[in-house]
Amino acid sequence: MKYYSFLTVLFSVVSFSIYSFAGEGQKTIAIPVDTEIKDVAALQKKNGWLLKAKSEFGINYGHNSNVVGQPDGTTLLLNLGIESGFDMKSGSHQWRGNLLISETFTQTPLIDEFINSQDSLKIDTMYLYYLVNMFGVYGRAGADMPLFAHYDYQAAPVDYSITQRDGTVNRRTDKKVQLTEPFSPLNLYAGAGPFSRVLSQKYANAEIMLGVGMKKTIVDGGDLVVNDNSDTPERELTEMSDVMQFGGESIIKFWGELSDGRILYSAQSVLMYPIYADPDPSKSNLSGMEILSVDLTAKAEFKIFSFMYLGYEMRAVREPLLVDMWQVQNNIVLKISFAGEKFIETN
Repeated sequence: MKYYSFLTVLFSVVSFSIYSFAGEGQKTIAIPVDTEIKDVAALQKKNGWLLKAKSEFGINYGHNSNVVGQPDGTTLLLNLGIESGFDMKSGSHQWRGNLLISETFTQTPLIDEFINSQDSLKIDTMYLYYLVNMFGVYGRAGADMPLFAHYDYQAAPVDYSITQRDGTVNRRTDKKVQLTEPFSPLNLYAGAGPFSRVLSQKYANAEIMLGVGMKKTIVDGGDLVVNDNSDTPERELTEMSDVMQFGGESIIKFWGELSDGRILYSAQSVLMYPIYADPDPSKSNLSGMEILSVDLTAKAEFKIFSFMYLGYEMRAVREPLLVDMWQVQNNIVLKISFAGEKFIETN
């Protein structure tokens, strides 16, 4: 798994090397943080590299002492984010790449440890070839994974029932059980097919892609998922298995900005219906649309100052062959952000 962390570092080095060392004969235009998007969009229509980097930090602190009905102690939330990427255009060719790290750590009086409540590392790249102005073909590849090990925390000891892959059930009583190793589960994906850029405006952009894709989910041996039955006194955990899928995929992206760049938004839907899957879905009594994989994301940023914004992020994932339940995350946080963009024009 450490191999994939090396890829992350390599991606960052390459991105910032391009950013820092523009060759002679190229025109470099530095774009301030608060530049209006219309200027950036105009640059993207030219041949060249648009390079982006962003870091953000958010914190929330609270403390109770002798408050009726509330536990004494400190509540602390830390949010960290790093984003970098590029968008290269040369004639009918376009190449995009992104690296995104998002982390949230929480500490409460009930559990005296920092809990990693949001943990995501994502690397992706996409190539677009425009056959005509609005239509073309795409190819994409990427990986996403957590950075850290994750645990199931409880305020008091509970009885756990852990079902292994071979059906063996182990039982233990504890306040904390490790669920996953660092960089696990690892999701690798790729796809290709036709696409259409149906909207291209400052306030609204939209792309639709329909193609074939594959997805491989790799879990370390012993990785667990909470699959608790509320009707039983025990807390149930189940060991996960690797999953391989190949089939049709659809991707819909929608993004834009309003109020002269003070409001930014984006949304994406990724659906995949496997025509081949390992393990066989029938072994889990899944069929028809029950095996459809869904990944929905939405994001909005409301700029307060050039360095501060209120952000909302939502992600809803359903991977029935891995975990047959919806996994949903919602986050609202006030963040301090430092960002920059740079355009390197090529002939």
